[in-house]
Parts: sequence; structure tokens; C-alpha cells
Amino acid sequence: MFSLDREKDTICALASAPGSGALAIIRMSGDRSLSIIKKLFSQISNTEVRSHQVYYGFLRNPVDNALIDEVMVTYFESGRSFTGETSVEISCHGNPVIVNEILRVLIEQGARAADPGEFTYRAFSNGRIDLVQAESVLNVIQSRTKSAARVALRQLQGGLSSEVESICENLTWALSRLEANLDFSSEDIEFATERSIFERLDLAKNELSNCVNSFEQGRKLVSGVRVALVGAPNVGKSSLLNALINEDRAIVSEMAGTTRDTIEADIIIDGTRFVFVDTAGLRDSADEIERLGVERSRNEIDKADVVLLVRDLDASSEESWPLIGQEKVTVKVLNKSDLLGAGASGDLADYILVSAKTNQGLGELRTHLSKMLGNQISEESAAVLSVRQFEMLSEALDFVERGLALFLDKASPEFVISELQGALKVVLRVLGKEFDDEVLDRVFRDFCLGK
Repeated sequence: MFSLDREKDTICALASAPGSGALAIIRMSGDRSLSIIKKLFSQISNTEVRSHQVYYGFLRNPVDNALIDEVMVTYFESGRSFTGETSVEISCHGNPVIVNEILRVLIEQGARAADPGEFTYRAFSNGRIDLVQAESVLNVIQSRTKSAARVALRQLQGGLSSEVESICENLTWALSRLEANLDFSSEDIEFATERSIFERLDLAKNELSNCVNSFEQGRKLVSGVRVALVGAPNVGKSSLLNALINEDRAIVSEMAGTTRDTIEADIIIDGTRFVFVDTAGLRDSADEIERLGVERSRNEIDKADVVLLVRDLDASSEESWPLIGQEKVTVKVLNKSDLLGAGASGDLADYILVSAKTNQGLGELRTHLSKMLGNQISEESAAVLSVRQFEMLSEALDFVERGLALFLDKASPEFVISELQGALKVVLRVLGKEFDDEVLDRVFRDFCLGK
């Protein structure tokens, strides 16, 4: 975790993506940012510098006046930057040689290289953002679809924070009234009715429940909707995977039992990420390796959001389907439909007919998945996106539910208050208003340099 004795250092790092490019952005933050850049950038050495104004000129090494690069420099005064500190951003040419030289000279003049996530950490520690918003910075950077990016941006703008703040407000209101009623019970003074306290607690419970339930939606946005292709050996699951993603990822053979391990690939369908997983065919086998593959298939079925039950023209290829849990969302798919004769028997109304060989029906299958699952994922909600948030809000919900049950059972107010205090403490930690090094390390450990 970040060292407290280094928080006053002026830090610098590449803020744009590494590698060659037309432009690169170097960020510097800390009390010495302005004095350091003035040594390298004579265009602002003898002038009054204005916050959020861009200055054009040339960077030079103050030691020997050697030209480093032609740049644009933007100054941000303390309290008006991302970190809340005096900051400078340098737009230079995106040659790694130039970038490294600028960073080297900045460090020589008194800055130090930033640790991963340190800029965002400083924004948090200086009160510019809360811990939920800090986590959303990484989600914005790593989003793989527009839908995921929009939800992450809503978090960054404070959408989820506002909902959590509302929970805090309702818990605080109920706690304060319960404690006041308890303190003045001997004087027969009531600061709030039981009905009004119940309404606040019930509202907090519903708000927490909505947040917890949104995690599944948020997980699908960030990680993708997981789709397992399941069925008997040799029904064409691997061929179907290759056809869906338009790429040869899985080995295809007429020999049954070729797939021994799970293979996954993802595509974007109507703005939603779908992760397709090819699994080993479900059957009893004397082959130890194939049995291990079947076991992995069962594990993948448990993790999947939806299961594609794949069969071919042989109706007996359905025999393994009862092994799938009834609670799973399933889609029945008939592969090799290009071989289906005009007089084919059997009721196929429940199937989506596809052919991995001719691509027949693949568009219909993609559309069906998109309508079935993609529409359940709202871009307008402030969904919970991190496991940390989910775990802590779930814990707070447990506290509130126990407190509400005690309240309705007319238990002693001290017991109700104890549960609600536990809930409030956990919710405050979600926002980072009460935190420790372990919590902060969990939030910032995956950040890159420059953030």
C-alpha cells in the first residue's frame, strides 16, 4: 500500500497507453509540479500561469539546455485537478525514447515515479472522489463494451455513491431516533414513532437489496454473459463455437470425445459481451482424461448464465440433458440442420435450427441470446461492479434484516441499535469513509501507472 511518508512527494508517470504513437501524456502531481516544469519549460518561467490553460513550447534539459521535445503543457492549480493537488500534464510526441527522457529529467529535478494507482489514490485521500468512484476509474479503463463503459461512468459521476449515501442517511436517521427514544424513555418522551422508524429501516433494506441484486447485472456487463455449449459427444459443439465467433478456436474432428478441456471465446452481440465456452461431451467414459473433461464441463455448467443444449439429428443425443440443473436458463439448439430432410419427424418447435457448416440459423441464435439476456442489462442503472462492494453491501443487508426483525419482535432497543450500527459502519466503509490499508490495497492494487 502507499506509504504515508511519501504522500507529499511530487509524482510523475505516463498517463496514456505505453508504446509508440502520435501523442503521449505525462502527468505530474504534487506541490513542486509547477516549480519543476518551469525549469524545463521556459515559456511559463516568467509569466503568471493560469489553471486549465494550455501552453505551447519546447522542453529543454535544465542541466545543459538540450532540446527534449515540442510539447503542450497544461497547468491545474491545487483544488482543481484530478488529484486535488497542483498538477501538470505534458502532451508530447508518443515516442517511448522521448517519453522516457522527459520522465528521467522530471525525476532528476525532484519528482519521483508514481506507484500504480497513486494518482487515483491521491484523488481519494484528498476528498475529490470516494472509494466507489475510485474503483469505477479502473472499470472505465477496462470496459470492453459501450454498455459496461456507460455503467462505469455512472459510478464515476457518483450514481452508486448517491444510492449508498441515501442508505447511510436512512440508517443514521433511524439510529439517532432509536437512541434518543432510549435515552429519554424514563421521561416518556418519544422523538419518533415506531411507524416512522420502521419505514426508514424498510427503505434502507430495500435500497441495500437493490444494490446487492444489481451485482449480477454488473458482473455480466463487466465480465460478459457466460454461455456454455453442452451436449453429447460429436453433436458439433466445437464447430458451432467456431462458427459463432467466426474463428477456428476449437479442434473439430469426426472422432467422438475430441474435446477434453473447456475452450472459451467472446464476441459482442448488440453491445453486450457474450463468452461462449465449448465443453467436453457429456457421457460415461473409461478414458481418465475424458472423464476429467466431463467433470470440467459440469463445473462450467454451474458457472454459466445460460446453457446451449446442442443436439444433432440423432434424437438420442438429448439423453444427457436431464443432467443439467433445472434452474439454469437453457436454449435448445439443433445442429447439422442442413442435413434435415423435408419429411423429418419429431417436434422441433422448441429448437433453434442451426448449421455450423453452412452458418444457417446463426443470426437467429445470436438475436435470440441478445433479446433474452442482453435486454436484462440496463445501462441506466448504477449497478454494483466490484466484488468488494457486493460483499460489504451484502453484509450490511444482513445487519439491517436482523435489526428490522428484532425491531418488529419488540426486542430491546439496544439489540436493534447494535445491528444498525454494524450496518452503518460497513456501508461507510463502502464509500471509504472508514477504511484501513487492507481495504485500500484491494481497491488500488490492479491500477496501472499514470492512474
